[in-house]
Amino acid sequence: MASLASSASRFLTSQLSKLSTAASAPNPVAALHAALREAIRADAESLRRPGPAVDALLDLMRGVDAAALGVGPDTAAAARRLARRDADAWYVPVVEAPNYTIAVFVLEPGAVIPLHDHPGMTVLSKVVAGSVRVRSFDVVERSGDGTLSARPSEQTVDAPAIVQLFPDVTNLHEFTAGPAGVAILDVMTPPYDADDRDCHYFEISAPGADLATLRVLRGVDE
Repeated sequence: MASLASSASRFLTSQLSKLSTAASAPNPVAALHAALREAIRADAESLRRPGPAVDALLDLMRGVDAAALGVGPDTAAAARRLARRDADAWYVPVVEAPNYTIAVFVLEPGAVIPLHDHPGMTVLSKVVAGSVRVRSFDVVERSGDGTLSARPSEQTVDAPAIVQLFPDVTNLHEFTAGPAGVAILDVMTPPYDADDRDCHYFEISAPGADLATLRVLRGVDE
């Protein structure tokens, strides 16, 4: 994302790396990583839809809080000061592997991650601090001109709730941070890939009167 700052990411990653690489003592982040790696090794297809394999990961995510990740209300502001640039959203990788990613997104109050898709991906997102408004879309029809007809849903999610998306369920979404900002732990499998699973952004070209009305979405340049 255009708002990422690498120096601030290094600052935040220094807090997280102790957890993601720790071998001397158990911690909830390491436990989540181990379980995710094993679930993919055993049956990656089972993570493409709700079920016992996903439920097991959700149980472990519930044990990961803001303290375990070293994030708090002032994390985004501290990162911005260190980076010396006016970004309002920060991406911090915890583990990046060919078939999964564990990461943290930190958004300042009111910051937006625009409407985007996750091609063929499962994403589990836990709000570890603050709140976020999530606007999601289920694709109903793909037109030849590149537009999508999609069914909308919307919710405000407060810590410590978890939201889920799958290849065929609420695969497009937009995040808007609440008044105190938000920190989100993301588990993505498989991760984005520039060749096969690139991220695409969308805008609503035909708004509806209510949530029962299908929306028409059109792709936009990043």
